[in-house]
Amino acid sequence: ALNKIEIENNTKLKTISACAFSAGASLKKVIVGEGVEVIEFEGFGSHPILNSVTLPSTLKKIGEKAFYLSDNTLNISYNGTSEEWNDIEFGKRWTSSAVNVRVNFLK
Repeated sequence: ALNKIEIENNTKLKTISACAFSAGASLKKVIVGEGVEVIEFEGFGSHPILNSVTLPSTLKKIGEKAFYLSDNTLNISYNGTSEEWNDIEFGKRWTSSAVNVRVNFLK
């Protein structure tokens, strides 16, 4: 019945481990606070109705299948600029090719 995951800003957590929050039928929203640098393999994978994600400007890597099998449209609010977004290392198939990703830059 988990429908939202929120990791607070300025967390000591730097890495969301592989498969940490993978597979679930009810997750719709993820908020990853400032301080997190890496989302590993399938960190939030296999959530078919996940459609809202907030990502920190501190993010350096999004691993393979990190948001794989999410909703048809994945709305990402990124707490950085488009230049910072382009500096992130993206793993292969970080999301499904059928997913329409929309990124809103908050800076």
